[in-house]
Amino acid sequence: MHTSTHQRLRWLAMIAAVALLASACGGSSEDSSAAETTTIGQPTRDRSTPETTQYESGRTAEATATTTPAARAAETTTTESRTAEADAADEVEIADDVRTRRDSTSTFALDVDTASIRLAEQAITNGWLPDPSAVRIEEFVNSFDQGYPVPDDTFAIYADGAPYELVDNHLHVLRVGVQATEVSSRRRADANITVVVDVSGSMDGAGKIELLRDSLHLLVDELSEDDRIAIVAYDNTAWIQLEPTFIDDADRIHDAIDDLRPGGSTNAEAGLRLGYEVADEMFDRGLINQVIFASDGVANVGETDPNGILRRVADDAQRGITLLAVGVGITDVNDELLERIANDGDGVYAYINDWAEAERVFGDDLLSTLVTVALDAKIQVDFDPAVVTSWRLLGFENREMSNAEFDRSSADAGEIGSGHSVTALYELQLSDRAGRRDDIGTVTLRWFEPDGEERELSGPVGFDVINDSMTDAPAELRWDVAVATAAEMFRNSPWVDHLEPGDVLNELDDITRDLRGQDRIEFADLFAEAIDLGL
Repeated sequence: MHTSTHQRLRWLAMIAAVALLASACGGSSEDSSAAETTTIGQPTRDRSTPETTQYESGRTAEATATTTPAARAAETTTTESRTAEADAADEVEIADDVRTRRDSTSTFALDVDTASIRLAEQAITNGWLPDPSAVRIEEFVNSFDQGYPVPDDTFAIYADGAPYELVDNHLHVLRVGVQATEVSSRRRADANITVVVDVSGSMDGAGKIELLRDSLHLLVDELSEDDRIAIVAYDNTAWIQLEPTFIDDADRIHDAIDDLRPGGSTNAEAGLRLGYEVADEMFDRGLINQVIFASDGVANVGETDPNGILRRVADDAQRGITLLAVGVGITDVNDELLERIANDGDGVYAYINDWAEAERVFGDDLLSTLVTVALDAKIQVDFDPAVVTSWRLLGFENREMSNAEFDRSSADAGEIGSGHSVTALYELQLSDRAGRRDDIGTVTLRWFEPDGEERELSGPVGFDVINDSMTDAPAELRWDVAVATAAEMFRNSPWVDHLEPGDVLNELDDITRDLRGQDRIEFADLFAEAIDLGL
């Protein structure tokens, strides 16, 4: 654990010249002073008929699908990594940079999972470096509050950027942020919740079942009396631990939770199958319908292949039953299975290993998990080849979509809850001929409202608000860049192999003086521990 007296290296180079990049710029200026934050575009409600939309900047743009090149030709590469826990090499997919004239569009489904950073924290706390294959950059970045203003409409898009001098003097970082509206807890619909609980032998020991029981007690206390909950438990087989019960019968629900006891093998397929059968019986299109799947994910009997387990999850997600996958425990969490279940189940993947995380997942974040404000949300950034020579998306490797999928309304994407935000970072090589009157590109967000209405928000990202001083940059952007760089180091990414971890640690510490928050201080401490472990 590092302290204020911890010996650190100085930055090899300071990140400089950062400013908010926003599309809503009514005019251009050669003045490089700080620019105000503005949003990108105005939402449209019908993409089938082309129309001219007036943007907040005073510019106009076609509110139709952007014409895009053929399918992305970006290649990925792998790097062999080793953890302190095992001497086996893991193949880690790391995105290559993309020449913009070959492919100008980056497209991915929105994702708000945060489990990856929690697993990394647990690994370091236990004395080993994180498994590189389980480090997802976007989940590290999105674990922290971005400070975006909350819109009255469903979404707002924000963008800003900075020179990425820490990595390369010729690179810039572009941050694209999506912020969802917030729904009051008083306005949300009643909920039908089916909890599928792993009570197999793998949940015994290390406090797993105890933490899970306490978490479920908290969940019951946070729900409203008109909500209903059912509990399905499984080990070798699956059974109904609690029939659908209204929360006002809390004593009965708490007793059923207390009676959960671990033992036997792990038949996740049987648990999910029965859980979704119960959820189908409880289903009401006018209410919130959700399955909470809580497990360490270590399936060893029945259907153990993730593809087989996922088939039922994907089918029921199409009906409107969302999913919260919760990894439980200190070690041996099957990260791959739980993440894929959440993705296919139109849901969120979280990880709890202590009471603080349980309070976050089942207390602070419960409303955003229950209340979905957008379905199949996906985003596309179309870079101007005359301004951006090459680009690289940091993270989202398993959420990428093709241009055809972006244009196809039926393509499965991501579900976004009340108050959620999603941030993506791009590493850019800018053209020497680009000027402050140019646009870097266009951002387009598409989604379905819960009532089925298809909508779009689109607008340009202006070049003209890039500033020349780091002091003009938002502290949140500086933090995101430092956290993403730290995550790349955990992945043994060749893009940062020339950096010294101490430089990143210095930046993390510097920013915590400007951005208050215990979670940021703890991450800086954690990164210092990782350095001590040999990062």
